[in-house]
Amino acid sequence: MARYRHKTVLDATSTPPRLLFLVPEDWFFVSHFIGMGIAARHAGFDVAIATPVQAHRLTIEAAGIRVIDVGRDRAGMGPLSLLRTIDTFRRIIAAEKPDIIHCIALRTVLTGGLAARLTGVRGAVLAPTGLGFLWSNDHFAARLARRLIRFIVSHVLDTPRTLFLFENPDDARALGLDPDDRSKITLVRGAGVDPAAFLPQPPRHDDTLRLAVVARMIASKRIADAVAAVGLAQAAGHRVSLDIYGAPDPVNPASYTHTELDAWSRLPGITWKGPTRDVAAVWREADGAILLSTGEGLPRSLVEALASARAIITTDAPGNNIVVEDGVNGFLVPPGDPKAAAVAIGRLAGDRQMLARMGEAARRHFENGFTAKDVSDAAVALYQRLLAHQAASL
Repeated sequence: MARYRHKTVLDATSTPPRLLFLVPEDWFFVSHFIGMGIAARHAGFDVAIATPVQAHRLTIEAAGIRVIDVGRDRAGMGPLSLLRTIDTFRRIIAAEKPDIIHCIALRTVLTGGLAARLTGVRGAVLAPTGLGFLWSNDHFAARLARRLIRFIVSHVLDTPRTLFLFENPDDARALGLDPDDRSKITLVRGAGVDPAAFLPQPPRHDDTLRLAVVARMIASKRIADAVAAVGLAQAAGHRVSLDIYGAPDPVNPASYTHTELDAWSRLPGITWKGPTRDVAAVWREADGAILLSTGEGLPRSLVEALASARAIITTDAPGNNIVVEDGVNGFLVPPGDPKAAAVAIGRLAGDRQMLARMGEAARRHFENGFTAKDVSDAAVALYQRLLAHQAASL
């Protein structure tokens, strides 16, 4: 686990300021954001997390972070579910009395942000990490929900006590905020990846271009497009394979099914591997990454591929187009266009020297703002800004 050092915000005789993370899943915090909690502790904060506890309590507590189990309620954006979660967070905030809350993911930004308004928390960091199913769905109910969410974020939650942390500027605009307003909004390049955990890998030497996708098995990841693109590249005479890593989510209405994933595994060169705990091994064994999603906050799996010096094929969509510089460390293709992705696959399959150059460029790009320390430094700077604002208002 990476270690971070920051200037302590208070002297040794002061009461440590209290920071409370509100997070939808304990595994999500461990895999993406625990570095922020560790950095905050090193900066002098007393850190706690409120989350549904599954299997990661001991890992979080070993990092010196207190764990509050909020129980499970994954009923999505239904009004009753949201109201229950708001009330749960309100009670936790009232008991914990944090100086700052840090809400992660859109649903928690809404519920935790509203709970903070009700309890009078003096500082909040709100961090949507991608806009999810509602922003990839054009049904009337989804459009109506987007308008309501945009109003809540930009008119109710955006207060002098609130700072926003976004992974790409498009998400800020979608929520009615100005990404160029640096007094309110900080842009970070994802959740950050530890460079020591994902070392640059040498190019593979093989007649087959081996691609991999690591993602949740849900429709917005457009795994079907990646499968179709590989099939088109194979039909054009290129030797290429695709390994698919990830698990279906039975609670998510847009999840792929086991039947669909098993059917793809019966296609030539396509293998569904299921979930993996060793993503670094994926990129050691692959030549490149492919993710043809319709948009992300900023996809961690692609950042891990960057760190591993692997070329990337992805869509010119929010989040993805921050990871890839087209023609430099990979290729950007239009969303929903497997034919364009197949052309990009063919270019990589036919030019091993270009593949190696793009891998080297990927690692250089990673080192320019995508590391765990880069992101944790940015988060701690926000906490310190909020504390300074609180001190000035006394």
